[in-house]
Amino acid sequence: MDLLSDVFSRFRLRGDVYFTTDFSGRWGVHVPADRRSIRFHLVIQGQCWVAVDGQSEPTLLREGEYALIPHGAGQRLSSSPQARTVALESLITADNPNREGVLLHNGRGSEGRCRVVCGFCRFDDEANHPLFIGLPAMIHLNVDAVGKSPWLGEAIRVTTMEANLGDPGKLAIISRLIEILFMQGVRTQTGPEADTGNPFLRAIQDRQLGPALQAIHERLDHDWTISALAGVAQMSRTQFARRFKDVLQQTPIHYLINWRLQSARQLLRESDLNVAEIAFRVGYQSLPSFSRRFKERFGVAPATYRRHVT
Repeated sequence: MDLLSDVFSRFRLRGDVYFTTDFSGRWGVHVPADRRSIRFHLVIQGQCWVAVDGQSEPTLLREGEYALIPHGAGQRLSSSPQARTVALESLITADNPNREGVLLHNGRGSEGRCRVVCGFCRFDDEANHPLFIGLPAMIHLNVDAVGKSPWLGEAIRVTTMEANLGDPGKLAIISRLIEILFMQGVRTQTGPEADTGNPFLRAIQDRQLGPALQAIHERLDHDWTISALAGVAQMSRTQFARRFKDVLQQTPIHYLINWRLQSARQLLRESDLNVAEIAFRVGYQSLPSFSRRFKERFGVAPATYRRHVT
């Protein structure tokens, strides 16, 4: 099983476009925080600097590069690190962005034109998983990263082409491409040259923890114990429990319970199985026990959740 695909499949991800900037001269714009959103900025002409609130150094985005802000922090886009910054809201009027979705701004100075596709991704439900929690404050897909992945370069080319052409349906197409570019950005954190601190990505590449996680995801209905998972990892029970918590920052049982409940939530949303069948599929022999756990985790009973989302 592809564990990254399995995690992504449990959470409904939706991309959307804010606007495409068309800025010139000297400029700086502060985008306010939105903790539910994964911000996305793709430079399709020129270059700009991006700095995440609370981070020390700005990053240069060149044409064909993009940045992801996974945790919804505020960020500053500018023509140079020294440029004066205004709030994004001060640029937005009844006519700006225009009918084509272009946000216009002409600043003073001789800096060249900069066009950036600005959008976001958002999970329909809380994405409480170490893969997403452990992402860095910003993921920068630079020219080197794009050049190593022909498919990534092609996705950027298509996004740029859609933004430039302005054909009917372009916003829907770009929105789907933003979702793909986010997933691709996460995938770049797994390469042999990636220096990732992401706990889940570290764990799935670990020769002992990886098989244990694989077993949980493949056989969620199994009556897993720490001893059984330690056997899969070929470690002692104590060594396994300690290493799992050191890497994933949670106990094996906590991960198992959380993944069962996340999987149950997806089945409630997308399947026709009744609640008892779903409980059994995710490893609960007792319907009351499952219902109690689900309500503790998500604040509503399984049947109530299903009525609200279907």
